[in-house]
Amino acid sequence: AASAGHSIILGYVLSVALGLHFALRHAIVQKKSWLAIVGLLGAGVVMSFSRGPWIGAAAMLLAMVLLSPNAGGKLVRIAGLAILVVPLLMLTPVGDKLINVLPFIGNVDSDSVDYRRELFTVSWNVLMMNPLFGSPHYMANAAMEQMRQGEGIIDMVNSYMGVAMYSGLVGVTLFAGAFVSNLLGLFGHLRRLEDKSSEEFAIGRALLATLFGVMVSIATLSSIDAVPVVYWCLVGICSAYLYRAKAAAMEVAMRPVVDSSRALHSARST
Repeated sequence: AASAGHSIILGYVLSVALGLHFALRHAIVQKKSWLAIVGLLGAGVVMSFSRGPWIGAAAMLLAMVLLSPNAGGKLVRIAGLAILVVPLLMLTPVGDKLINVLPFIGNVDSDSVDYRRELFTVSWNVLMMNPLFGSPHYMANAAMEQMRQGEGIIDMVNSYMGVAMYSGLVGVTLFAGAFVSNLLGLFGHLRRLEDKSSEEFAIGRALLATLFGVMVSIATLSSIDAVPVVYWCLVGICSAYLYRAKAAAMEVAMRPVVDSSRALHSARST
């Protein structure tokens, strides 16, 4: 709470830091130092004990593996490791505790999962009263009162639904479009890159995976405190990366034309 305001926000911020750290693989010479930071950030995500950021981090790491060269081989190794480790873990008291805290499976804080389901159902019904442009006064709707918690607040733990309630399907489409357009742009650029071992590919892969993880995470938490600051900064970084890649591609495409023009000018001068 001291560093991020809430454990969920701490887990979210650390998961984003973990994803962006993969973009620095070429910049950190010593692999052990890089791995040590991966372990530190990963431990921070786990110790936040927040399942929303856990799901986002898992989605991010899965995207990272699927986008990497030899993705099939890496998936086989991860599956093999899981087959070896999980049965051994289940023989210990840690195994039961781990199962109990897993999202949608465990029994710990299951009320939080139920609240999110009910919130989506109630919010959707209220949204359908003003589907296109929503209403800034949606919290005053009598149907929302049943979602008021013991703290006296209605916690809109879904950033997409929060935007939709306030500005309708039009607003949430524009909101999600900022993420989706960058996601598709990054994916297309990575497919076109020939050198999959380059720093440019590593940075693009890390940005795409982190953006995907954030898109998953904010479906489970409110856009409060550092949450929107982080995801808008990330969207800006992704846009800047794509702009730089497009400018570089245009420069390469124009180079033969420039060279030909210079050669023609030189020949005329001669």
